[in-house]
Amino acid sequence: MPADVPAEVGASITCGVMTGAGAILNVLDVKAGETVLIVGAGAVGLGAIMTARKAGAGAILVADVREGRLEMARELGATATFNPRMGAMHEWVMAQTSRGVGKLLETSGNAAAFEGAIASLRTGGHMAYAILPSPMEEYTLKPMPLFEKAARFEALSFGNSVPHDLYPKMLEWWQAGEFPVDRLISTFSFSDINQAMEHTRTGGVIKAVLLMEATDAE
Repeated sequence: MPADVPAEVGASITCGVMTGAGAILNVLDVKAGETVLIVGAGAVGLGAIMTARKAGAGAILVADVREGRLEMARELGATATFNPRMGAMHEWVMAQTSRGVGKLLETSGNAAAFEGAIASLRTGGHMAYAILPSPMEEYTLKPMPLFEKAARFEALSFGNSVPHDLYPKMLEWWQAGEFPVDRLISTFSFSDINQAMEHTRTGGVIKAVLLMEATDAE
């Protein structure tokens, strides 16, 4: 990590954000002009949005149940957003695209969202999913919709990234003002670790970073 990169920025991109970025670049291989649907606007989803914008995606569709996250998604590059509490996600996607999406990243780990994501795929579509850190609730996968669409269905970890390659690249994007990951960060003193965990659990913050003062390290 370059010495002029703030510690909280360097610390914040090594897990969820890198997963989202790698999903766009390494797994879905989103090209300029393509449409991508991102389900879930947490650290993984927002990292994916910023990377999809940098990749030149033609349309970046984002679904999340938190209006604040959807607002952030729009600010970071989403071209259209949807709250699944307002209706069926796949119907909204079909209205946006007429035949579904070819590239899709599911990050919510929610069973209903997972099923809606599959329904949002077009024939021959590619769906990647990352459900960490919380295991997805119990879900029975029905393979027929995937079979009927001849869809590609792929799990990923850390966006299938090589950190030594992607990590410095993401920091370069941030330094160039093309990857505003600092918008996702909330800092806490190490003594407030329980508060940081609670805010993370309830969704009050996107990326909590603990700052260790010299007295904390001692």
